[in-house]
Amino acid sequence: MLKKGALVCMLLVAVWVPAHADSVTDYTITFTTASGVPTPMSGSFTYDSTNPSFSNFLVVWNGTTIDLTAAANSPFDGATVNSGTGCSGESATPSYGFMLMSQSLTGCSVGYSWLGVLVQGSSGFDFVANIPGQAGANDQIYSATTSFTTIEAFGGFTITATPEPTSGALLGCGLLTLAWTLRRKCLA
Repeated sequence: MLKKGALVCMLLVAVWVPAHADSVTDYTITFTTASGVPTPMSGSFTYDSTNPSFSNFLVVWNGTTIDLTAAANSPFDGATVNSGTGCSGESATPSYGFMLMSQSLTGCSVGYSWLGVLVQGSSGFDFVANIPGQAGANDQIYSATTSFTTIEAFGGFTITATPEPTSGALLGCGLLTLAWTLRRKCLA
């Protein structure tokens, strides 16, 4: 029985790993609030780093689920409208959006924050990289128009990769195969 289980696990590993070499990762966003209310209830997105693109980019703030997928795939490049951040590779691409979300922009000194805003009576949400003290020197992923009424709340954020459920199964299969191999060698 153990032999058949180990064989099935080896086949799963042999088929699954090459078929899923594409680096698609789910992320959870953790928020801290510096001022205002409410703090976002949740945030998450999926990012494909092989073929750069975001999917399922959702934030729940002020009782509204806000879809930022399109905005993350084409983030606002402040340099096209005003001074921007001057960060390396500053552009309206998913790769640049991921660098903003992972707080890994280079060639500049920026601060990262989230903003919950009210736009003509509805909720809007922004993730911003900005040069402190320089109005208009920012890049952002935003759901609202650039002219919002009121900033209701803002703060910091971090992202964390969510492990794939299949990773644990593959690890378990690998350990089972190793145990079976070691058992056979010890009995021989």
